[in-house]
Amino acid sequence: MSFHILCLVALVGATLADVPPPPPPIDEVCEDYNPSCPIWKHLCKDPMNSFYMKENCKETCDMCPKCEDSHDLCQSWKQDCFDARHSDFMKISCPVTCGYCKQKATVAPPPLPNYTEGPSGACGVVSVRGSRVINGVDAKPGAWPWQVLIKMFDQPHCGGSIVSPWYIVTAAHCLHNKEAITDKFTIVTGEHDFDKSEGPEMSIPAEKLIVHPKFSFAHLDFDIALIKLKWPVQFKKGVTAKVCMPQKGDKLPVGTNCFITGWGKTDGYGSMHNILQQAKLPVVDNAKCNSLNQNKTQIAVTSNMVCAGFGPAQPTGGCHGDSGGPFVCQSPQGAWFLQGAVSWGSGRCDTSEAYTVFSRISAYRGWIDTNMKNN
Repeated sequence: MSFHILCLVALVGATLADVPPPPPPIDEVCEDYNPSCPIWKHLCKDPMNSFYMKENCKETCDMCPKCEDSHDLCQSWKQDCFDARHSDFMKISCPVTCGYCKQKATVAPPPLPNYTEGPSGACGVVSVRGSRVINGVDAKPGAWPWQVLIKMFDQPHCGGSIVSPWYIVTAAHCLHNKEAITDKFTIVTGEHDFDKSEGPEMSIPAEKLIVHPKFSFAHLDFDIALIKLKWPVQFKKGVTAKVCMPQKGDKLPVGTNCFITGWGKTDGYGSMHNILQQAKLPVVDNAKCNSLNQNKTQIAVTSNMVCAGFGPAQPTGGCHGDSGGPFVCQSPQGAWFLQGAVSWGSGRCDTSEAYTVFSRISAYRGWIDTNMKNN
């Protein structure tokens, strides 16, 4: 045996006696699965987003195991990397020198796993099945994947609907005169119980608040708004999806059974409900709706509005906190369409005083499309 080999054995023995066993070799490439990960680095330790970041942005969040030499003499031992007598030691102790570290792919990162409902994908598709029954009840997680929770100053504020990767439809009264505090708004996708972190949630800051210029609290007409997001929604089956939009001028037949969803109060004096609620409501003729609502609230029902509910017959409808959230109806083909955004009703959430009124989305398609294109 050469003098060199004798010295190597001696050095190896001395080194192994002085240091703890090195970690096992790195067998898989550890990298980000989303090209936007670097701009989300500040979310690595955010409780709301840490689960998503851990799964998809490991490299950005410094969660990759390190592949590095554990000895200063590795370079001088390089010729022994593939020597049968020392290869095991060299693979573990000198992976960089011996070329055992996996290299990052030079091609574009793969798309996020299981994300299938992209900008041009199907809308209004629900992959989570669950009962949808009359009366306000807890919704099943993922049953309404376009529903978002809008937070202001990190507190639950309103609801909204995903209509594109970059835009949320909500009510103007949720955002009116708040453009100066746009940075205080965040939109949470994949939310179910806002009192706990359940894993699928993703919190996205607002980039811009776009409120219909004709909105006024005096008449509550034109109660429609958009939120442009700072980065796009990541569509994931069973968690997030965009809702379909009706065509401009589409009419919603009276008697159609549709669903309202939201975290609104379950009575006029309580707090917002932490678990997403759902209720089936039939569409009501505008004239019938106006005859009850205007008499009790002094607010007129216009053609830009759609009404739903059972009136005095049953206490089911929207309440404070549901504002801006979706009113969706299923097409004969099975897709869900956003027919309304929760707008107004009884100030006491009393269905004997007013039907629940929604901004009619088909009346605002032109305004929505124009502003999504130009902002």
